[in-house]
Amino acid sequence: MGAIRMNITLPEKTVKRLRRAAKPRERSAIIAKALDMYFRRQAEFDLVKDLIEDYRSTQELSQEDRDWVGADFGDSTREG
Repeated sequence: MGAIRMNITLPEKTVKRLRRAAKPRERSAIIAKALDMYFRRQAEFDLVKDLIEDYRSTQELSQEDRDWVGADFGDSTREG
């Protein structure tokens, strides 16, 4: 995987902690891992948010309509 050099601005306190915690050649990897963790957590948050919205939308349906939401009709294209 390739790498791209970036110029970013971080709070002074964060930079001091990063410099104490990691050697110069390790800092990019730490930042990359932190961003990966952030993006993964954000994706999980978005999924939970979508599930909550879906749940709420089914609660607004009548009981009869809610029964149909979970219906499994199988594969109607196969014979047999």
